Amino acid sequence: MGLTESIRSILGRPNIEYFDAKTGRPKTTVKTGEKKGFSAPGTFQRTLQQLQLYWNYYDSDNTVWAATNSLAFNTVMVGYDIISDNEEAKNVIEKWCKRVDLQTHLLDSVIYAVVFGDAFLEVIGNKKGEPSSLKTVDPKTMEIEYDKFGVVQYYMQSLGKRDKTGIPKLETERICHIKLFSMPDGPYGISMYKANLEAIQNKMKVDRALTNAIIRHGTSKLVFTVGSEKDGKLPPPAVLDAIESEVEDIDEKNEFIVPWNVTVQSIDENGIQGVDKYYDFAQTELIIGMI
Repeated sequence: MGLTESIRSILGRPNIEYFDAKTGRPKTTVKTGEKKGFSAPGTFQRTLQQLQLYWNYYDSDNTVWAATNSLAFNTVMVGYDIISDNEEAKNVIEKWCKRVDLQTHLLDSVIYAVVFGDAFLEVIGNKKGEPSSLKTVDPKTMEIEYDKFGVVQYYMQSLGKRDKTGIPKLETERICHIKLFSMPDGPYGISMYKANLEAIQNKMKVDRALTNAIIRHGTSKLVFTVGSEKDGKLPPPAVLDAIESEVEDIDEKNEFIVPWNVTVQSIDENGIQGVDKYYDFAQTELIIGMI
């Protein structure tokens, strides 16, 4: 016996009516006009390229990665409670949640909701149509069809494809849509990466700039002077080439024994001043936005 039949046998068969003409229509709208088809949310620009950019930031920057995962773990790993006046129905639901590993699906979903703004779980049905398992769907591939009242009509896994012909419609009962922050003019969620995009990009720019600066100025530079002005002669090119070859890859080797006519001077010994302030500013801006 599946989950639905189990609960129906306990609670009876409730008469469930979904939104249609019989139940009335709302008076307020979220968009104007009667244009059908998938809505492009104006300045929101939910494109495959934009969503992929968000994922690239998550997958490549350690601060963004840590902030996102910390938020997701703190949200999900505290567990969840199923509360019901019917103990038998509660036990059935708890067993089903454990069997489909709901905790893992929720963790992935919160991460996706933070990164993309939306997470989608497909409710897989068995031969009888009973919900038997869950499948996490790539949010970059999902689009939502909704009417001017904001009521979701169905889902499609077709993002990035202009031609929607032949793409199956996914019923609302079979898709669980999770979002942390809602948009007032549509069913999509708001990505925390979109809200913090400038902070993320600035932080990555600072990281690159400071890394290059540390490489260039983190250690002092050495200047080698060969010969003296008194001689008035330039050393042979072979001598200069030999010295250049010796010092071009200086790493841990920083002590030299040179003849009397070679002088070594150290410059740029102060390094980078106040580097921690630049880094802390960019880091703090990003962390504040992601918490």
